[in-house]
Amino acid sequence: MAEKVDLGKGDWAEINDDIGYEDRKWWRIKVAGVRKAEAAARPPEGQDTAPDISMAANLGLIEELTARLVTASSVPGLVPWTPGAAEALSHSHGLEACDAIEDAVITQMNRLNGVATPKPQTNGDGSGTGSSDGPQSPHPEPTLEPSITPSG
Repeated sequence: MAEKVDLGKGDWAEINDDIGYEDRKWWRIKVAGVRKAEAAARPPEGQDTAPDISMAANLGLIEELTARLVTASSVPGLVPWTPGAAEALSHSHGLEACDAIEDAVITQMNRLNGVATPKPQTNGDGSGTGSSDGPQSPHPEPTLEPSITPSG
């Protein structure tokens, strides 16, 4: 299956949302490899048991995941997804088009990380919670930091 993402100007991209165990395994191996490489590059006194991933490495992981998940598009040159394709899209369709793809990919990344999307709360009768603070989003804030701690 694929989620069709509106890029504006009548264009679209498809993001694979039929992810499974092999995708999660691939993702965890990628994240663990980046963590290991970054830990090896740090001075010994700066090493932690689970170091944070640098912003550059984090963005690299997200680009790899995006390349894996963007399967089709009406925009020529968008598939395969590369930093150059993203840059071209940002100029032809605006950063909003890149944001739309990123939002769809973050949803799948959260699934790979084991972060479930909470269901909207109801009062038992199907109505909302009645909070006067305005509508609550059923989606958590996206977690760009891959927070996988490999076990074993």
